[in-house]
Amino acid sequence: MLHEAYEIIHETMCDLHSGAPPERTVCREADRFAAAVLMQPEIFSALARASGLDVSVLQREYRCSYASVTIRLAEVLRDLPLMAVLYEREERGGPDSWDDQPELRAKVVKRTRGFRLTRTRPLCGDRGGIPRWDRPPPPGSLAELAALTGMAEYDERGGLATTARPVFWKGKLAKVIVVAVPIRHRKVLSTQVVTAPYYHPNCGAALAAP
Repeated sequence: MLHEAYEIIHETMCDLHSGAPPERTVCREADRFAAAVLMQPEIFSALARASGLDVSVLQREYRCSYASVTIRLAEVLRDLPLMAVLYEREERGGPDSWDDQPELRAKVVKRTRGFRLTRTRPLCGDRGGIPRWDRPPPPGSLAELAALTGMAEYDERGGLATTARPVFWKGKLAKVIVVAVPIRHRKVLSTQVVTAPYYHPNCGAALAAP
């Protein structure tokens, strides 16, 4: 409802001011507005850290869109260097009408100011393709692997601790959520990693390290 209210107000103001249709970015701004209203910083920050920065857990807690949660993660946890990317299917309608081979596109790409983007394979794939809005998962990236295997993945290469978690709707892949932090902050992901259906065989020892 907050998302729709923002769009209605925006469209009304555009019509009154210039008569021009709203910009294409209004949908993303509406998600951001809804996130700010629903997810107050102190409580959201505590829940995010307790979940291991798990967007799926936070989405169930707040009962709002995955996009809103992903946006809020990077806006609230400003003291933690992180990057969050949400890949979603483009098909309209329910899973019954979806193709068996999903085409995922990045619909949210957010990072905090302290996160230094490096062209690591888990995040950027074999070709070093930095995640960008409306682009598919980079070939060879952890996001692509999670989409192919249908299981949560974890990697610590390139100086980053990176998770990729698939989200299914009625048995079909709907989204893949990627969260990356510098390796020195890897313990912040521990709750998410140890509860994943599958995780990197080295992550147990790594997370236990000082």
